[in-house]
Amino acid sequence: MTRTGAALLDRFAWILVLALCLPALVPLARSGWFEGHDDLHIFRLIEYDAALKDGQLPPRWFPDVSAGYGNPHPVYYAPLFYMAAELFHLAGLDPITALKLAIAGFTLLAAFFMFAWSRRCWGVAGAAVAAVVYTYAPYHLLDLYVRKAFSEYTVFAVLPALLLAFHNLRLNPSRGNVLATAIAMAAMSTSHTITTMMVPPLLGAYVLFLGRSGPPSSRATFWPWLGRAALSAGIGYALAAFFLVPAVLERNLVNVQFFVLGYFDFHKHFVFPIQLFWWPWGFGMSGEGLRDGISYRLGLVLLAGIAAALFGLARRRRAWGERARQGVFWLGVTAAALFLALPGSTFVWELVTPMSFIQFPWRFLTMATLSGAFLCGGAFAAFVPDSRFGRSTVWAAALTVCALAILEAVMGGTLRVNRWIPAGRVGFEEKPYINMVDLGEGAPPVTLDSAYVRSHSLHWLDHLPPGVKYLGPDQTDLARPKAEVVQGGAVISDLVSRSASLRFRVQGDTPSRVRVNIYRFAGWTVRIDGAPVPIVTVPRQLPVIFFDVTAGPHHVAVDFDRTLPRKLGDSLTLAGLAAIAAVGLWPAARAQS
Repeated sequence: MTRTGAALLDRFAWILVLALCLPALVPLARSGWFEGHDDLHIFRLIEYDAALKDGQLPPRWFPDVSAGYGNPHPVYYAPLFYMAAELFHLAGLDPITALKLAIAGFTLLAAFFMFAWSRRCWGVAGAAVAAVVYTYAPYHLLDLYVRKAFSEYTVFAVLPALLLAFHNLRLNPSRGNVLATAIAMAAMSTSHTITTMMVPPLLGAYVLFLGRSGPPSSRATFWPWLGRAALSAGIGYALAAFFLVPAVLERNLVNVQFFVLGYFDFHKHFVFPIQLFWWPWGFGMSGEGLRDGISYRLGLVLLAGIAAALFGLARRRRAWGERARQGVFWLGVTAAALFLALPGSTFVWELVTPMSFIQFPWRFLTMATLSGAFLCGGAFAAFVPDSRFGRSTVWAAALTVCALAILEAVMGGTLRVNRWIPAGRVGFEEKPYINMVDLGEGAPPVTLDSAYVRSHSLHWLDHLPPGVKYLGPDQTDLARPKAEVVQGGAVISDLVSRSASLRFRVQGDTPSRVRVNIYRFAGWTVRIDGAPVPIVTVPRQLPVIFFDVTAGPHHVAVDFDRTLPRKLGDSLTLAGLAAIAAVGLWPAARAQS
């Protein structure tokens, strides 16, 4: 490689990194969609789109799932991935294409932010190694192509962006860095509900580490640094409060025990040491003990990089100073993350009871993959330093390591999908879970829209309201009108149904009882002629909305109102937006004064 070529790589390394990561997206280039553990993403995007276009801002009720009885799924399920996909859907793209483009975007963002963050410590070539190893790490691709855990997949993009933002804020406490950190914090808090529980301890440790790092002169600013970090995090949490506050304060309005018992009991999902080094790649489910149908291997390149970093940092501890301390910190994070994924940490999980909601100890492999990839960049910088080798040699070595990471993914099968279904043949059936199926060649194409969601989500499982059984609705429920008189002689007319409201007239000569076929959940309110009326509980009936109406003509309004936690969350988000504006304008206003 010539000096000119090496210089160009130094200048445009981020473009090279993104190009090297494009092969990770090759499986998505085909027309159609692929099967995985979570096949509900198309339904979620359709419902998210319907709610948003109908004026729900933010969406908090999916109107069509469970035969049209609805579900508060978006109250609890982090929205960031679907917000990104919705941008493409609003541009006129079909749901599958919109989902693919969102995946591609977060894949490239993950590589870019890992590169930008690692560059702060390891230089351009080391950062390129870190970004490519990160992209092709087995657990990263497991979340994408096996588990189809797209919300968790966004964490791989957002977390290095957040760490980069705090790193930059420590170096330069500018208003721009305060705003960037706040926005990254908000993105992290809306990316994946469970990871939101896992990140604060890591982030807190990193903030303290940054505060105590650097030369003695910078350590004198420890308390102001904590103040800036807290301000940025606080604004970020405020921006995300529209989601976080209802999700936390209304968690007991759904059957939360469902998410920690039975299959989701964390005791059944620890990783055994041998699985970190090698385990056959598969598309099955997580099992108890060594009965896993999927692989939790970290990858040979990643493991070799972590081992090399251990020796390389010891070798350059004195010469590197602050860079070495960064490496040691992330070695500690790697060790802690791996420990929490192993059976030996059972006592920690049992002692810290909220950890049970993480469900799968192997979720800590997200942290291990991030810190391990960062350390790969450090190992490269330690053993292939610029001071000893020319830039051409350094880049040749870096590209070799990147090629090995890509080759391992190709040869190891981590770029495969279990089953690909061609476009026009994608369908769904319930057996009893909602699964994607191949409708077969020559089958009439289906329209993936709200009507299709309504008829193919009778067995919707997540976030069911109180009293709703998993296998409650059946085909007869599809024929029910949105509102019906179940007692008395009243007649319903002029019915207008929207995603979070219902309007109709009811008239009768005698008192009557009306059934609205929407699951009863906090926020649903009935008003007759503008006055709220109580919702009636009817024993041995599906927990939908019942209310009584007197004789005569009446106008009925049924609305999904904002509860106090939702109002609080929305108000805090508005306050966060105001804080963003204040931080952005304050220095200018100060200068003018």
